[in-house]
This record gives sequence, structure tokens and C-alpha cells, in this order.
Amino acid sequence: MASERKADFWRKHSETWEQSSLPQKTYCQQNNLTMASFRYWRTRLKRSTPDKKLIPVTLSTCASTVNLYFPTGLRLEVPTPALAEVLPLVHRFLQDQN
Repeated sequence: MASERKADFWRKHSETWEQSSLPQKTYCQQNNLTMASFRYWRTRLKRSTPDKKLIPVTLSTCASTVNLYFPTGLRLEVPTPALAEVLPLVHRFLQDQN
């Protein structure tokens, strides 16, 4: 398989996994992929694309917020109605950091 075809193959799997609610291990098992290859290609593809530091989130007006504190010192203030959208993104980001 040519390098670009491999990259496309793994990019599609990475995008499909990101849209799913499955842990990486389960996704890989269901798609007959090795975890080592999946992680290798996710890392390789991340390095080849610009780093995305901001994630656009549509928020509705609300009075109450929740503050999330991270060991790195980062504090994230999230309106309560947006938690359902934001928490899965935070969870996935923290999983990717390990």
C-alpha cells in the first residue's frame, strides 16, 4: 500500500473513531486494527496537520457555569448547558495525552 493510501486509510479510521463514542481499544477490535498501528498513525497524522488549539463551541445564554480545573493549572469555565458537548471533547483530549 502506497504511503498516501496508508495515510488516507488511517485518517478515515481516525476520523470515524473520533465521531464514535467508543474507546480506542474497542474500535480497533471491531475493525480488526492493532492498537499499536492505530496509535502510531494517529500520532503521525497529528504531526502532519496544524495544531488546533481552539475548538469552536456554540453556546446558549445561561446564568450558571461550571469550572473545570486541570493538573496543568488550566481552568475551563463552561456554561452548564454546554457540558454535554464539552465534556466528551475534554475526555477525549485527556485520553490522547496519555
